[in-house]
Amino acid sequence: MKKLTTKQILEIETRMIQQYDLNFQAFRDEVVDHIACEIEEYLEQGVEYTQAKQHVLGKWHFELKPVLGKQGIPTCIVKQLYRKDAVFYLVFFLLFLMSWLLGSLQVLEFTPTPWVSFGCFLLAFLISVVVQKRFFKQKSYEMKFYMHVLGSVMLVNIISLTVAMFHLRKDITQDVLLTPYHLFVVAVHLLILNVFFASQVMQQYRKVKTQSI
Repeated sequence: MKKLTTKQILEIETRMIQQYDLNFQAFRDEVVDHIACEIEEYLEQGVEYTQAKQHVLGKWHFELKPVLGKQGIPTCIVKQLYRKDAVFYLVFFLLFLMSWLLGSLQVLEFTPTPWVSFGCFLLAFLISVVVQKRFFKQKSYEMKFYMHVLGSVMLVNIISLTVAMFHLRKDITQDVLLTPYHLFVVAVHLLILNVFFASQVMQQYRKVKTQSI
């Protein structure tokens, strides 16, 4: 089987860095290896190197195109992680919807104290802050993805924490949009969301540390 030269492989790797900003070496090496193997298959079929390279790189372009800006995360990584966590997202949405409707339809006669909701919001906020500070330097695209999502949820944490603080004031409780029950539902699910993404960040960190040993 025809093999690419070291110079040709280096040329592909350089393009991965310059065009797609693939700075995490483990992922870049894996992609370069896949691309090189596909080009070699075309060479075996008698296709010229330049044409084979152009065809393979064109096929990989949309998979490597960064999401969230030039220095973002390759599309293939984002799709892979969404597929991996699809069950969690589905269960989370259904659980939230069911919990919300149980309160709206007054099936549950449960009036939690605003302090419990406030505590959940505060814990969610602290988890997000601690994890983002502790794992500020990302070690992989998977870790970078979950850190980005955790950072995006931070705005929701801050808004929710502010709303919960208003609920603690008895003089304006009747004027806010959420009932104590619905505030509690939001608080619990936001806490679950923060715990999930924080755990994924730590899991990816341990995975990278294990691979580097």
